[in-house]
Amino acid sequence: MGLDEIEKQIREEGQKHIDEINKRNEEEIDQIRSGFADDAEKEYKKILEDGKKEADLSKMMIITDARVKAQQRIREEKIELIKNIFDTARKRILSMDDAEKSKILEKLSKDKEKVKDPVLWVDPAYEDLINAKTKSINDFGLIIESKDGSMCIDNTLNSLISRSQDTLRPKIAKILFDG
Repeated sequence: MGLDEIEKQIREEGQKHIDEINKRNEEEIDQIRSGFADDAEKEYKKILEDGKKEADLSKMMIITDARVKAQQRIREEKIELIKNIFDTARKRILSMDDAEKSKILEKLSKDKEKVKDPVLWVDPAYEDLINAKTKSINDFGLIIESKDGSMCIDNTLNSLISRSQDTLRPKIAKILFDG
């Protein structure tokens, strides 16, 4: 075996050794790349899942907000409808003929029995409908005062409707909305 052959054999063995090292390095690199790919895939899936959860949460919040707003609008519409009923009642009373209005004023005047030395006041627009003194009260109905001014009963239409709203509102709502 000559020097060239020994050198060639050493080179071939060295190359085999280098090839084995390179092969092991490539395998390690492939394992590392595979690990990175697995990690990247896991991170991708986690980000995707987190995004889906966030989107679902946003969707739920939007739906809930829409429901709350819809319920608020329904409540507002119901309140407006009940208010319109009181307004309609007021308009009906004011559109009654004088005979009917006179009967109403007579019924309202019965509260004078609760007052010592009563004085009945009516708006000049209704003075022909009941025996009472006139005073600009800008409303249909009566104001009953004691002579000394210590007691006053306001039986005007606005006052009567205002006082009755708290008790009538739930009854009207039940009739209209509960069936």
